[in-house]
Amino acid sequence: MQKSFHRKVITGFLVMAFLCAFTAILAFITTRNMQKVFRDTMKENVLSLKAAEELELALLSQKGFMANYFLSGDSNWLNRLEERKSDFAYWFKKASDIALTPAEKSVIEDINLLYEEYESDRYRAKQLYESGSIQEARNVLLVDVSNSLEAIYQKCEDYIIINESIINKSQVALQKKVIGMIILITVPAFVIIGLVGSMFFLLTRRILASVEDIAVTARNINLKSLSGRVGTENLETEIEYLAKSINMMLERLEQSFE
Repeated sequence: MQKSFHRKVITGFLVMAFLCAFTAILAFITTRNMQKVFRDTMKENVLSLKAAEELELALLSQKGFMANYFLSGDSNWLNRLEERKSDFAYWFKKASDIALTPAEKSVIEDINLLYEEYESDRYRAKQLYESGSIQEARNVLLVDVSNSLEAIYQKCEDYIIINESIINKSQVALQKKVIGMIILITVPAFVIIGLVGSMFFLLTRRILASVEDIAVTARNINLKSLSGRVGTENLETEIEYLAKSINMMLERLEQSFE
């Protein structure tokens, strides 16, 4: 048996409700996933950038201690230098653990090698100073140690630039994912709106067509009032046929609103 119009409308609205619920669930899941990816990405990038900046600061904080030791002969300057070296070692390990890309790992390896050279030059200057070769120790400090420090500083700058570039690329990638998410949610939403609009259009058209048929029939039979069912007894054949038609249309119209 063919489904009635009323059942079709109910089925259509159930389909619409399902699509709306599906779209809402899809939007919720997609948003949660995007938030997780954004948090994880930004957390890694921010930590990596912080490690790069702190590593550079820990390096620069070591400047001047050896020179002050040469000028004053006070070994406390060397003790304070050891504290700064511990800070550098901490942030270097942090940066090494966080580094993920080949570019980051390459720069970290370069910093490690240059820092070993920097330590060697600094130790050599100290040994020369303590052996009495003060002028030679100063030359090593002013030339070799300074050059090593500058080389490490440039590598630290490169490491910061790499991390800033990674953050920028991550932001662009996240923006593309957000746009994709918006499209993924918007397209089904427009489809649902179109389907709902089509259903209301068909429903309205069906009702108006029934009402128009009733009005035309009423004019044709020239009845002044039609408040209920039109009786079929003792009417001529044509009037009886028209009355039956009206009754059928009224029943269909009533069923549409059930």
